[in-house]
Amino acid sequence: MESENEAELGPLLRGFRHRSGLTLEALAAQSGVSLRTISDIERGVRRTPHRYTLNTLAAALNLSPQDAETLYSLVSRVRSLPRAQATGPFVLPRMVPDFTGRNAELQRAMQMLVSNRSPIITVTGPVGFGTTTFAVALARAAEEDFEMTVFLPMVGSENNAPIHPEEAARNLVRAITPSAKPVPDSDVVAQFQESLIGRRILIVCDDVESESQIRPLLPAHGESAMILTSWLPLAGLDGVFRLPLEPLEVEDSVRLLESIIPEQQRTPQDTLELAHFCKNVPLGLRISGNQVASNPGLTAGGVFKRLDSHTNRSLGAFSAGDRSLLAVFEASYERLRQDQQTVFRRLCLTDGNFATTELLAVLAGVSELKTQAIVQELGELSIVEFDGSGRVRLHGFVDVFARMQINADADAAAARQRADEYLISGVASAVWWFRDLSARPAPELSSEVRPLVSFEEATEWLFAEGENWPVALQRAQAAGKHELILSLVRYLHWFAQLWPQELGWLELWDLALESAEATGDAAQLVRFQEEIAWFSLKFRRDVPRALLALEGAEQAALKLGNPRHTVQNLLLRAQADLEVGEFEDGLRRCDEAVRVIEREAETIPGLLLHSLMIQAELLVKLGRHEQAMQKVLESRDMTLELYDSVPRIPEFFLANLARITAESFRLRGDLETCISVSTDALEWKSRLQGHPVLIEILMGRGSAYRDLGDDESAARDFLEIESVFANRQTYPELSA
Repeated sequence: MESENEAELGPLLRGFRHRSGLTLEALAAQSGVSLRTISDIERGVRRTPHRYTLNTLAAALNLSPQDAETLYSLVSRVRSLPRAQATGPFVLPRMVPDFTGRNAELQRAMQMLVSNRSPIITVTGPVGFGTTTFAVALARAAEEDFEMTVFLPMVGSENNAPIHPEEAARNLVRAITPSAKPVPDSDVVAQFQESLIGRRILIVCDDVESESQIRPLLPAHGESAMILTSWLPLAGLDGVFRLPLEPLEVEDSVRLLESIIPEQQRTPQDTLELAHFCKNVPLGLRISGNQVASNPGLTAGGVFKRLDSHTNRSLGAFSAGDRSLLAVFEASYERLRQDQQTVFRRLCLTDGNFATTELLAVLAGVSELKTQAIVQELGELSIVEFDGSGRVRLHGFVDVFARMQINADADAAAARQRADEYLISGVASAVWWFRDLSARPAPELSSEVRPLVSFEEATEWLFAEGENWPVALQRAQAAGKHELILSLVRYLHWFAQLWPQELGWLELWDLALESAEATGDAAQLVRFQEEIAWFSLKFRRDVPRALLALEGAEQAALKLGNPRHTVQNLLLRAQADLEVGEFEDGLRRCDEAVRVIEREAETIPGLLLHSLMIQAELLVKLGRHEQAMQKVLESRDMTLELYDSVPRIPEFFLANLARITAESFRLRGDLETCISVSTDALEWKSRLQGHPVLIEILMGRGSAYRDLGDDESAARDFLEIESVFANRQTYPELSA
């Protein structure tokens, strides 16, 4: 009966193919099923092709429902015959009943399994991502296409140590051919390979430790397939289908929790918050869900609040019965080399989301070259994540576990101290490149920081470490190093002027202001009150805060008798007048400032340019456009005279002057010239990327396009502005 059924399927499929006028090659191309698989079915070698394969072939052959059902029924009759079963501990584990999500990955893996002759699939991912659960679900879905399914743990049951390839081969022979006679270790791999000849067996090898452990076991004969799970990428294996797992989609995380937690113990909001807290990691979701389900007095919201309030977010809180997330992480941590462990746990000492390998090398106390190699290894283990510039970070539960391990690191405090010295020395090296804008000597450099040999390199360093060096300055101030803070932060004015959107400048000015108060340095007190007022006006549109800072600066400046502070206060108040629409008052303040500048010309360099630019903008608002353009021309000449040799500063001033000019033409109704001036100014976009002045130019050009009736061009400019604000958590007042 069996041979009759087997004989019928091949000729029937061949007949359908001939009827459709397709060659084997054409059917393979049209269906996506491999040529070998179709040939094997027609020749009777593949006796029970998977339903997925039959569906694909039926669709490609355009079979009627009746013809397709005939194919299915023939295969079903053969499958109803007894299948061979793995014996002993090698039986495929029970599939979890609440398996959720991963549909796209399952479909892709199923296609790999049923459309290839002897596929090897690697399912990889960090601890807790459910690689074993996924592999079992995949094997269950595909097992009807194989005569036997075998599950083999690649670690020992007692010590959790990796087993040798020879032991794995012996276990597989025992599972596949129980009657086989034992052979010496030197022959057991060959015995296993011989047992696969003429067989179609699906083997799941769970928790593979390395390529060398599994390579001798990869099927060399027949049509058997393997599914390998590992926390390693197994990059050294050739000819395999790779399936790296990511965290679940948030919708699937919620559905998984809902399948575990009884309805009366959860609300939609609590379930969503618990899913987010678990970082959509399947193991964390299952454990937290089972914590609720096993105790009728608990709710999803209660468990979330308890976990969220845990002082150090200890993974010990994630346990249910004998399942513990901490135990899983500890076992994985022990498998790392000592140098990998050091780099891993000290990464959590950084203050930002991401860290450079330079900073990490200082923390770990090893060379940057070695750190880069270790970070690459940790990346291959899915322990660290990379951003687009090569910086690294820990994610989710991995970060929580690293913070637990750092508590036992006796050298952690010394590592943090080294890192702070590196960061502060780096700031000193970077701000030295603004020396053309200030009269000061080059700073003393720490041996830990590499020389920053150009303005561009200094800027790149300040950006790359921008989440870390401000916090290092905060710790220095807390340690009473106020003179150090004042000596560094005062020279960051121009960096803040060029890149106001990148860092928390107001917080930094506040920090310096506190140090000035602590040292009683009146000049620095005035300086940083002025910095706060300037930044609040230009990039936060926060007039009340600016005026409050100016009140403090004015009182302190009276004691100093320095005309520079008088001029600066007048100009900043004129800027505030511009913001609130008091244009005539602003002009009067500018005129007063110019009189002081002319009287003290040698002691107040550069402030005349500031005055001219504010005057130009006030005159535009008052409709006095010819006077405004004269101020613009004077400002342009002065910019080139003062800053021609300084990187980026001229572009910043000239872009602002272009913005004022374009606005003048727009208000006069000359929309074409407004658009032309704005377009020319946007040539600096790449050098002042994301700067608010460019956004304001885009806003003016978009408004001019709209007034001309060119809605498509207007929409393009407004959408570009929207994308900038969507991608940056900066200058929210300007965004509004």
